[in-house]
Amino acid sequence: MRPPRRPRPTPPPSSSSRPLLHLLVVVSVLCFATPAPAAAVAAAAATGGTGGAGGEGGVIRTRTAAVARFAMAWPSKCKWLPLPTSGRCPSYTLVSKYHKIWKDTKPFISAKDVLKKEPISDVIALKDSMKYFDAAFFNDSKLREMQDGAKEFNVPAFRENRKLVASENGGLHNPSVLLFKSSWSSDSMTSETRSFEYPRVSSVHRPTNDEDIAFMSVIELGELIRTKQITSCELTDIFLMRLKRYNPVLEAVVTYTEDLAYKQAKEADDLLAQGKYLGPLHGIPYGLKDIIAVPHYKTTWGSRTFKNQVIDSEAYVYKRLKSAGAVLVAKLVTGSLAYDDIWFGGRTRNPWNIEEFSTGSSAGPAASTSAGMVPFAIGSETAGSITYPAARCGVTALRPTFGTVARTDVMSISESLDKLGPFCRSAVDCAIVLDAIRGKDAGDPSSREVALGDPFHVDITKLTVGYLDDAEMEVVHVLSSKAGRT
Repeated sequence: MRPPRRPRPTPPPSSSSRPLLHLLVVVSVLCFATPAPAAAVAAAAATGGTGGAGGEGGVIRTRTAAVARFAMAWPSKCKWLPLPTSGRCPSYTLVSKYHKIWKDTKPFISAKDVLKKEPISDVIALKDSMKYFDAAFFNDSKLREMQDGAKEFNVPAFRENRKLVASENGGLHNPSVLLFKSSWSSDSMTSETRSFEYPRVSSVHRPTNDEDIAFMSVIELGELIRTKQITSCELTDIFLMRLKRYNPVLEAVVTYTEDLAYKQAKEADDLLAQGKYLGPLHGIPYGLKDIIAVPHYKTTWGSRTFKNQVIDSEAYVYKRLKSAGAVLVAKLVTGSLAYDDIWFGGRTRNPWNIEEFSTGSSAGPAASTSAGMVPFAIGSETAGSITYPAARCGVTALRPTFGTVARTDVMSISESLDKLGPFCRSAVDCAIVLDAIRGKDAGDPSSREVALGDPFHVDITKLTVGYLDDAEMEVVHVLSSKAGRT
């Protein structure tokens, strides 16, 4: 460290210039003091009164006295920490236990020197981070509780989980959300999956009222098409009309895929005219949550930032439904970036009570299915986005086991938690739609062929069914009458 320069002789200052001189002296002290103010004070005490007022000793005494007065002005917990000596003069940072008080910034500070600084407290750091969650309303006492709880419970639990998780079988031996591997072992693969044997519905007749048609089940609508009591184009007309009539209130639709819908409906009708029936989804209109890519149509992810985004690729789930003969009539609302029911066009409402909102990011699929705007829809869930809106809007939905439905060309939130599933108005319809969309795809390494037992051939007399105290007892009595164990 270089010693301070010898000052030039100056005439005695006038009384009017003394405040300015005092300021210059303090600045000089900060830039040219000895390695630490405490050392400078000690040195001054040792040297006593050597030197005259206009010489070097007088200047040192003046600087020492200024440093002493300056140091006493700060709280006792403060201390000086040296920064790198690169530059024209040494510099110091004054810090307290919790706050950085003052800093003489230098153009460059090495990582080594940064590590020497006393860290800001956990409470202050936590308080600062809360603003990014719009949660800056917690006081210091609550933040300290969070900090203590995390140290006492969360962190030890995370560390124990890491010890328990095994790496073989993709972490499935001891499952944990803290470890994820997309590959599955060969013993969990199924080379062939069999389609379900759907029940045949008989004596289904076309209602005279379009509204009654709109609330028929998928399997009933499929029977109307199979027996040529209604065409796919007619069904498409009915559901597009309902979408446009009720969407201004429910705010459940992002994009109408009208041109594509009529094209696919005509193809379905033409195939049936040729004697080719593809199954219960043949010619049935449906909607997709707007995180699922469809060529030539916007995939907005519900976000204002991406509201004009077009992803010209076919999501796996869309391909599967297209091959089953289903007809896409609309891209339905997802909450912004697949979070909750608020999107760039508004907030999706519950058809049963429009003063309520549908909750969950699969808001559009739930509300549209509930209101009879589509016979079924495809949504997604990371943590509750299928179950919550289904419960709120009063529909039947199915959240499949992770990996059952490939998520190729679907917006990802959590690679180890995202799942796609159907929204319908009955459990039978959910089984039919799941059978059509399940499967493995190379674009999603986490997907696999899952061997599912045919739900239409389950012997319910061999099932043990549990129920809660507030369950609908009518349902419980029906199950009991079938000789099931409850």
